[in-house]
Amino acid sequence: MIDKVTRGSVVIDNTVLSNFSLANAFYLLRDTLRGSRIITVAVRNESLEDDKVGADVEAAVKERWLEVHELKGAIALAQYYSISKKYSHLFPGTKGKLGDGESASLVYANHHNCVLLTDDNGPKKMAAKINVPVTGSIGVLFLAQNQQLITAEVCDEIFQMMKGNGAFFPKRYNTYFDCIPDLVQKFKNTVIPRVES
Repeated sequence: MIDKVTRGSVVIDNTVLSNFSLANAFYLLRDTLRGSRIITVAVRNESLEDDKVGADVEAAVKERWLEVHELKGAIALAQYYSISKKYSHLFPGTKGKLGDGESASLVYANHHNCVLLTDDNGPKKMAAKINVPVTGSIGVLFLAQNQQLITAEVCDEIFQMMKGNGAFFPKRYNTYFDCIPDLVQKFKNTVIPRVES
């Protein structure tokens, strides 16, 4: 899965954009993910709700390393409308479960064979049901460390900043180092750089 994330197409949800932006580490999305980095129109709109996140996203779009894609196609749009809370009124008897950006990101990833990057549990659970590969901010930090772009210690500093800014990570993770065994399991066949003491 490492190559699929680092060299393939990824769809990035606003939670991941926000976590990296607010931790002053937005550059890691560019440097770690070297394939197509995609956000949906809905996610771009959500990012603009925070001045810092919006500025980072707009700069990345202008620099052309972050692409904004529109969700197209009758089947994709029907799926999007059916799971988005914003459009639940269009489907009487059903209740939308996800936010607008989450819905668009999940459906786009599903229809375009992309990896979904999100930190929200709702889209993660739905992605698992439809076999969409998914990871989040911690996974990107792990891959950045694996590529030796940053050390484990810097990963922990960024992790702590993200948590301090309100990122929702599993409660069992108090530090980045707590995540490593699970990440090694998730990204099998990785080489973990030596932790400096």
